[in-house]
Amino acid sequence: MQKRKIQMIVYDGSRVGAFVSALLLALVFIGALPPEDRKVNEMLKVQQQNTVALIQRQAETLTARSIALSEELTQELEQVLSTRGKTFEEINNDPELIFELETAAYSSVKAALNTNYCSGAFFIMDATVNTEIEKAETSRMGVYLRLSDLKAVSSYNQHIKYFRGMAEVARKDNVELHNRWNLEFDISNLPGYENVAGESGGRLSENCFWTERIKLQGTWEEVILVCVPVLDSHGMVRGICGLEMSDLYFSLSYPAVDSPYGNIVTAFAPVKEKKISLEKAMLGNSEGTFLKPEGELTIKEKEGYYIYASDKRKYIGNHQILKIYSASGSPFAVVSLLPETGVKKMEEERWKKWMLGSTACLMICLLVAFILSQYLKKEEKKRQLLLENELPENVEVLLRQFMERADTLTPMEQIVLCHYAEGMDIKEVAEYECISIGTARKHNTNMNRKLGTTTYEELMLYIDLFRRCGRIDQLLKREKVEK
Repeated sequence: MQKRKIQMIVYDGSRVGAFVSALLLALVFIGALPPEDRKVNEMLKVQQQNTVALIQRQAETLTARSIALSEELTQELEQVLSTRGKTFEEINNDPELIFELETAAYSSVKAALNTNYCSGAFFIMDATVNTEIEKAETSRMGVYLRLSDLKAVSSYNQHIKYFRGMAEVARKDNVELHNRWNLEFDISNLPGYENVAGESGGRLSENCFWTERIKLQGTWEEVILVCVPVLDSHGMVRGICGLEMSDLYFSLSYPAVDSPYGNIVTAFAPVKEKKISLEKAMLGNSEGTFLKPEGELTIKEKEGYYIYASDKRKYIGNHQILKIYSASGSPFAVVSLLPETGVKKMEEERWKKWMLGSTACLMICLLVAFILSQYLKKEEKKRQLLLENELPENVEVLLRQFMERADTLTPMEQIVLCHYAEGMDIKEVAEYECISIGTARKHNTNMNRKLGTTTYEELMLYIDLFRRCGRIDQLLKREKVEK
């Protein structure tokens, strides 16, 4: 009874499992499974928070150090001019004075370069060594130091190259000239410089600006510059100074972050009218994302995150606008970008797994249900046959009493009974057992007396009744044990 109950529970469970599997398979097939949006949103949110915190700290450090550099340069330049009895207007066309000014500024610029989060430091003054040369109107004196062979993001113990300024200043400190060295800066490639030069300064923190991604003249590198005005003692802007963040340095600082959906890339980019300019942005390591500093990304808001679309590809991500502005007035934003293809691929793989899993579960449940149903049908047929062939009470009593009398037979008498059931007569029994006919008859007489039968025919009627009721083995099992 307990076994049948367990079988029924398993059977019902397999039917329910088959129904659930079929329902799940239908949901998978019509695409009703919940998308990966929630997981993607949570992952991007965490990554965005971490990246924003890092870039804000970097931006604050670069701005603060650039302001400090400006204040140091104001004091040093004023001291040189005061000692020489010169004014800022008299610097043009005076190589010796320019040499002294650049020498005085060099130590402060070099010290600023040791700040973390930068790859270069510079100082530009609104003066030139020769106003008569071609393009003198865009040529300005100054000092520019850069880190070379960047392999890590720390500014300490890096190889320094002298990129702009008088070569004699570099030789005094045994600093190697950059292979693209020039005497002066070309400010035509420096957005924002003309907007501040010659103006009244005001608070340095309010006049600080960042350039967008610009080509570093004469090199293959591109940079973003943090620029702060350099003032004279009267508060007039006499130049600018600041720190550099190269594309290589930014890429090393912000490696691609691995995720189940692909690599997440960091971008530091100006935002204007719901568009991100990649050609003016700094990109972290973009391995495996096909993201390049080219074109624009159009921003489309979606629940929990944004879609960033270019002409060729789409990205999923988040962005946060910072209180950092370019020379053109556009705010910078920290952007975390994940290729949409990675999310779609993951959803396709998940769809396949659900499809295969639900199909396998359905097939297993159907197979179990089929096997159990066939087994239970056979058991039910047996039970019905037993019910249909149930013996009348008087016949059951008759058979039970006969078996009780058969229990009193000796082993030899049981053997004789077995031979009778096989169809032998008394003579065949004697021959088979190698006994005399008299001995066989003696066993036959004792057997009939114990069984309560008087004739051979009556005994065979009992044997036939046992056979018809399917209980002949119960009657003859004792004899089989003896044999």
